[in-house]
Amino acid sequence: ESPISEMSGYLPVEEPMEEDDEKQDKVVKVVKKKQKNIQEEAEKLRRSKEDSQLEELKAKADLLKIKADKAVKIHQNAGYNYENECKRVVQRRAAYDSRTKNKKNIIDQGKRLKKLHESERGRRQAEKEELDIVRAKYNT
Repeated sequence: ESPISEMSGYLPVEEPMEEDDEKQDKVVKVVKKKQKNIQEEAEKLRRSKEDSQLEELKAKADLLKIKADKAVKIHQNAGYNYENECKRVVQRRAAYDSRTKNKKNIIDQGKRLKKLHESERGRRQAEKEELDIVRAKYNT
């Protein structure tokens, strides 16, 4: 007996009977079994919840992968479009330069033709004047 129980005036507690021990052992076994079952069910629920979360995450990952593939394709198409537009700009610039060059060539050709016509007219005029001079000599 503890000295505290003697001082407080408590009577010593009798030891429980063996029957109570057996009943308590059975109760403890049942309680432990129920606790074990509850823990197993909780573990199953946790696993099923983790599995469902894993499935959701896999589905989300698949969607994100699809979106990423689309984004990559859009980016590639934008790159191709940019390259094609650059090529078109170069082609348009070359065509414009060609037209302006042709226009300048045509203007230059017109000027050369005009000079040629003027020189030809001047040559004919000179021949005509020479003929007039020669005719004037022979007519007189």
